[in-house]
Amino acid sequence: DRHVPLRDPHRELHRRIDAHGLLDDGRHPARVGGQRRPLLRLTEHVDAEIRDAGLAAFAIDPGTVMTDMGHSAIADPDAQKWLKPLVDHLSAFRDVDPQPALDLLGRNFVALAGGGYDALSGRMLHLDRDLDAELRAATTQA
Repeated sequence: DRHVPLRDPHRELHRRIDAHGLLDDGRHPARVGGQRRPLLRLTEHVDAEIRDAGLAAFAIDPGTVMTDMGHSAIADPDAQKWLKPLVDHLSAFRDVDPQPALDLLGRNFVALAGGGYDALSGRMLHLDRDLDAELRAATTQA
């Protein structure tokens, strides 16, 4: 096994840990949940490793799109008992047509693959949001 150390990211990040121990690095909200921090760090390191090859890495949050699995979770008595916050969240989407959200996700994935949003690489992107607005905000902060 050959261990390949990760290079430092190409840009210097000013990191601090707030009073709640959550990441605030100027690119991710300070209130990012603990379960997402490892994903964000991995995405940053992967992005730094592949950038010289002309590639970009993104952590993707697709938002909530109701699927058959979501409908099954809502109807499952165990989920209702043990995963009530999730069931409540999914219930709000029970009667929402998923097609517009799926169309937006598809367009945003194609846009990311096209390279026009590479300035957002190494970040968590919420694909149910306006990528152009996120790009403008990122370039304004840079």
